[in-house]
This record gives sequence, structure tokens and C-alpha cells, in this order.
Amino acid sequence: MNLHLHLSSCYHFENGALHPMVSQGDGTLEIIVDRRGTVADLRKTVFELVDKALEGQVLSIAKLLPAGFHIFETLCDAEQSFSRAGIKDGCDIFVWDGKQVGGLPVHSGPDCTPVLLTIVRPCKDQSNGSSQKYLESQRVFPSNLHLRDVQNKLSGSPSLESLLCSPSTENSEGWSVFALDDLDKTLNMLGLKDGSSLLLLDSHDEREMVLATENNSAEDLNLYYIHIQDWCTSAGEKKTIQISVDPNSAVSCVHQKAVELLELHEHTGDTCLRPIHRSGRLLPPVPEVVTMQEAELKPGSTLGVFRGKAPGASEIFLSFVLGTELQEGQEQEIILEETRTVKEVCAPKQSSLPQWKHVHLFR
Repeated sequence: MNLHLHLSSCYHFENGALHPMVSQGDGTLEIIVDRRGTVADLRKTVFELVDKALEGQVLSIAKLLPAGFHIFETLCDAEQSFSRAGIKDGCDIFVWDGKQVGGLPVHSGPDCTPVLLTIVRPCKDQSNGSSQKYLESQRVFPSNLHLRDVQNKLSGSPSLESLLCSPSTENSEGWSVFALDDLDKTLNMLGLKDGSSLLLLDSHDEREMVLATENNSAEDLNLYYIHIQDWCTSAGEKKTIQISVDPNSAVSCVHQKAVELLELHEHTGDTCLRPIHRSGRLLPPVPEVVTMQEAELKPGSTLGVFRGKAPGASEIFLSFVLGTELQEGQEQEIILEETRTVKEVCAPKQSSLPQWKHVHLFR
């Protein structure tokens, strides 16, 4: 039977796969072997044909994929027959050191098969009158890579908040945002294959977030997505959901929706929404009477459902620290009527602060 022999010296590793440095025909040797042979027979034939100095290298079965060549299995058992080793007529055999090609480490095996994805991004500049909505490019990722890592690689940094979408199953022209649970799944687990498309959006760009809706009907054009975490019952990893909101929605409505979706009915009336900064710092509770836009809660924001109350329309939220040294104190929180004066707040008998003989406030 005929086999195609590929030498690692004729290849380079780029964009997640192996590619010939010369034309495909010039970098391939055709050999004929007895199909009744063994791996040992193949090794003898190969190294007599190419160079006996390469006898320390290994032989592996490779396949040509849309992304390029990928090494699937190394032939380790010298006594194994061709049929048991999976060597068939027309098979591609790659000769290399088993670790790297051209000085770059190469991962092999079916688990990390490279997948050629089409990455779609909204057009940033449409000033030239073009009606084109998207720009497309192709990227290769191993199939065992988690979607979260793909998102970070595409956005350029884990700190940049972006959203990944897949083609909508309900609308041929629409997109659906991946659920948060999907970010911890691999491309293989999500069923992404060669040619699959992903839409990358900037979660802080409201024009781009329009494209994340399930359809393009007028009533959906103002929707954007935020993340809500359960900080009431989750002791360890916080349960997180993703919901769509309208910028003109009252925070109280979003709060109620979050409580229902997180099934926190026993805490109804005893919770509030608090934004969580990307650094993990907890921000003050959001008043219930304002809209999402007035609260400056942007697309992609993360909010937590916490026990406690949010300040009312005539109240303000303050944080304070006990002790003379800030680093030695412990930050506490209080809600006060905004009409109260500093003197009233600090007065020993009227103060809402701990009853100390002398109380001083510092900004």
C-alpha cells in the first residue's frame, strides 16, 4: 500500500497547525510498503530511505484538516501490525522528535484537534457608506480549549469585557449570547467544528450589543445583557445568571426578575442589587427607584443580589471605618436621610454611628 511521508524539517507550526514550508508535493515522499508489515518494518523502510541519522525520531499518524496538518497518534509499539496501528492505504506518516517542530512545542492527539473557526466582528467604521455589518476572519483553536479562553484570546485581555455569540437557532440572521455555563465548556463539548461561526462583541459598546439579541425586531433593539450573582445563599462559587434588560427599566423590576430567576423567594423584600467592579470590589447598593440608564449600569455589568436594603429616594449610602488607622479598622456601611447634617450624624446622643465620646468624620 502507498503511504505519504512527511519530514518535520519541511514543516513549521503556525496558527495551531502544521504547514509545509514548500509546496505540498515537494515536501512529501511517497513510499510503498507491504500491508502485512509491522511498525518495525515501517521504521526500517523510512530511515533507510531518508537518513539513518534520524533513527532516534518517532513516526506518527497525521491527518490534513482544514486548519492544516495535525498529529493524531504516535506509533510506539514496534510489533504492532499496520491494521492494529490504524495505518491504511494513503495514510500520512509524520517524522519528528515527538515534542516540537521548528523549535515550537506541538501538542498531538485527538483531544486537541485544531478547529478552524470563523470569527465575526461588527464593523466599527461605516462612514464610507458601506452597508456591511460584519467583518470576518479565521482563527484556529484546539478543540479542548475552553470557550472562556477563546474569548480572552480574541478580546486580547481577560480584563476586557466582551461577549461571545453563536448563530441563533430561531433567526437565520440573529445571534444568541452564550450562557455563562458555556464559558467553562470546551469547543468540542459545545459542538463547534470547522467552519463554525462566533460573534465577538464589546459589552460596553451599546451599538454592538444590539447585535446580541435573538432577533432584529424594533422592540429588542434597546436590550442589552448583564450578569447577576447570588450572594445570599451561595457559600462557595456564586450562582450566576445572564439576563437581558432595557436601559429604561427600573432597577426594582430588574431586581425582582433576578430574585425570581435565582429562586430567592424567601429573601423577597430583604435584598438589594449591588454592582461588582471587575476588580472584585463591592460598590454601593443601587436605588430601586432609578432606571438602569440613570444608575449608569452598562452592558456586561455584573451585579450581586445581597441581603440588606437599598437607599430610598431621600437617602444616601455611606461607608465608614472605626479606629484611628484606616488599615486597622473594618469598613462598615450605613444608610442615612440625606437631609441630616454632619453635626446630627456625629452628635453622641443622636448619632447613628457607634456611641463614642468623640466622633469625627473624614472624607
